Amino acid sequence: MGLLSFVGRVLLVLVILGAGVDKFQNGAKSVKLLEERYPLFHTHFAQLTKPYFQLPVQIEPAHLKVHYPVIIQAVGGLEVGLAVFIIFFNSKFAGILLSYLILSFILVIHNPALAKDSTRAFEIFQALYNLGIAGGLLLVGQRAAESQSKVSESKAPQQSSQKNRKKRD
Repeated sequence: MGLLSFVGRVLLVLVILGAGVDKFQNGAKSVKLLEERYPLFHTHFAQLTKPYFQLPVQIEPAHLKVHYPVIIQAVGGLEVGLAVFIIFFNSKFAGILLSYLILSFILVIHNPALAKDSTRAFEIFQALYNLGIAGGLLLVGQRAAESQSKVSESKAPQQSSQKNRKKRD
């Protein structure tokens, strides 16, 4: 079971690991994609929230554009770091956090509602692809939490029996 779990985690995060490394090697492509898509997302989100609150000036595309390369590198670093944690440590936190990161990509980058008609089918595919990966990452987080609780449950009876032995002595 341990080897299968390890291989499954490697296969699941291999795509994310590759995407993270690509953001360091070929960040200009990701920056260009963010430059195209983030203004559309921001405009749409600002219209949705306008009756309730105004979005901060700091997240407007004109203010963030200067920081796009740093944002892309930070996202790439998160992808690589969290993928390594999932592979080697079967981390609940890393699985859930990486799942949220992937879901944010759907909202901002691969949102079919914001796509042009010519690219809508591709964006639907990308959104579904990312949803599948996010679901797998949530399963990794769930499995990690279950295995940690089983380990703590198995240690609890041993500790109580050791205390009973000390009391008898």
